[in-house]
Amino acid sequence: MMTKDEALKMAIETLFNLGNKFAETNGKVPKDIADSINVCKEALEQPAQEPVEVYGILDGRDYVSVEATKEGAIKICEFMNKHDCNCTYKPLYTHPHQWQGLTDDEIPNLWLEAHHNIDNRPIPVVYASLVEQALKDKNGAT
Repeated sequence: MMTKDEALKMAIETLFNLGNKFAETNGKVPKDIADSINVCKEALEQPAQEPVEVYGILDGRDYVSVEATKEGAIKICEFMNKHDCNCTYKPLYTHPHQWQGLTDDEIPNLWLEAHHNIDNRPIPVVYASLVEQALKDKNGAT
C-alpha cells in the first residue's frame, strides 16, 4: 500500500509533467495545475500524525493506557502478564483515520472477480471475502 507522502510525491511529479506539456504548446502552465501542485506540496509539508496514546489490550478484554509508543505498551503488557504477553495494540490519534470505502468502480470489479473463483465456494461468500479484504487494505487494517 502506498503512503500518503508517496502518493503526494507521485501526484506532484505527474502534475509537473502535465504542466510542462501544456507549457510547451500554450506557453504557460494552466493555473489549476499550478494550484494543484502547490496544494500537494503544502499537504506534503504537514507533519505525520503521531498517536497521542497507545492502548495495550490484554487477551482481548482488558486494556492498559500507556505513553504514546508501542514500546511502552509492550513493556506494560509484559509486566502485567508476567512474561506471558498476549497483547494487541491500538494507537489513538487526535484526528482518527478517515474511513475509506470502495469506489463505484471497485465494487463491480470485486463482483466479477468473485465470479471467477476457482475454489467452488459460493459466489456471495467469495464476494464478501473480497470486499472485506479490499476494505482492510484501504484502511490499513490487518
